[in-house]
Amino acid sequence: MRRWLRWLGVIVGVLLVGLGGLIAYVWFSSESMLAERFELAGRAVEVPTDAASLAEGKRLATARGCTECHGLDLGGGALDVGIARFWAPNLTSDPQGAASRFTSVEAWELAIRHGVGAGGRPLLMMPSDELVRLPDDELGKLIAYARSVPPVSRPARDHELTIIARALGVFGLFPLLPVTVTDHALAATPKPPRGPTVAYGEHLVRMACVGCHGEGLSGGRIPGTPDSIPEVANITPDPETGLGRWTEEQFKTALLTATRPDGTAIDPFMPAKSFAAMDDVELSAIWAYLQSVPARPKGGH
Repeated sequence: MRRWLRWLGVIVGVLLVGLGGLIAYVWFSSESMLAERFELAGRAVEVPTDAASLAEGKRLATARGCTECHGLDLGGGALDVGIARFWAPNLTSDPQGAASRFTSVEAWELAIRHGVGAGGRPLLMMPSDELVRLPDDELGKLIAYARSVPPVSRPARDHELTIIARALGVFGLFPLLPVTVTDHALAATPKPPRGPTVAYGEHLVRMACVGCHGEGLSGGRIPGTPDSIPEVANITPDPETGLGRWTEEQFKTALLTATRPDGTAIDPFMPAKSFAAMDDVELSAIWAYLQSVPARPKGGH
């Protein structure tokens, strides 16, 4: 019996040493990732100042998801994903805000499209892999609107990363640093003209939907997320688990009201406010594209 107890103690000791080594590796590797600096050149875009452009910039701030994280006043806010809590920075002109460090249009462009902040530091959870597709005119209006928002006195707060979030980030299972997975060349590529077309719809879907619903748009569990985060819906034309039995009007109503055709509410994790701010051209384009993709079962690839 004593021999077995000694062996059990050895095994437990080895496991604890291994676990401690793994935790140390994850900690120092994640710290190295967070300390990395990226040398990218920002691109200048025209920033309008007329009232119509500022109004459109305000709409885009919601429709493109900025206010989901940064708040309706752009003063910053928390994004809790279970394994981590991220603090979206204050984008107003307040001295405590991140925007006070954006001294040029190029700096804004780097942050929004590329996920790179002042001094080349990576911006955590900034969806640059999606927003890199923003057309120049939309980006200019967004910047114009952000610059026009009254200053909000809300100090910055540090991100809160659990060891699980760090581990998933180190092993590439959680997008801690979107700058590393962003196709930066897309910032300079031509964008499809605005209209209720499949091409424009694909452009919008790749900005607004692929990040959660996946490349195949069939939904399911988002890789690396805890069970507290609900599975994502299948938005392919699959008749059983997707949108195959929906009409275009039902689809638009669902996005505008966060309510399914059967009257049930869409989970709050869905950025309903962003889609509610989209206009009919954008919603029609998204529908047109979703109808063009192959039908897949939920979670299928």
